[in-house]
Amino acid sequence: MGAALCATVGLSACGGGGGTAAPPADAQLQLGQKVFKARCATCHGPSGQGAVGPKLGGGAVAAKFPNIADERAVVAEGRNGMPRWSSILSDEEIDAVVRYTRESLGQ
Repeated sequence: MGAALCATVGLSACGGGGGTAAPPADAQLQLGQKVFKARCATCHGPSGQGAVGPKLGGGAVAAKFPNIADERAVVAEGRNGMPRWSSILSDEEIDAVVRYTRESLGQ
């Protein structure tokens, strides 16, 4: 329900969310971190610890979605109150944030 609230209030309302982790060295992971902070952190927590949305950090998202394509589909198309991001984010941004949540978030 909370993620639906974020979608209802406006996608930018789910942005922000802080976090002070240093940028990753890899350019795609840097983009993923930027997208996560801007679009995902308010609902999923700055470290992916969970908040309105479920926990993503510390390997939680990879455990829930062993197949990266399944996670990407949820980000792109939305599910259970999570907004559809494919109309807001580019394919490059979606790929980057999915990789970031799997490899760097909450590590």
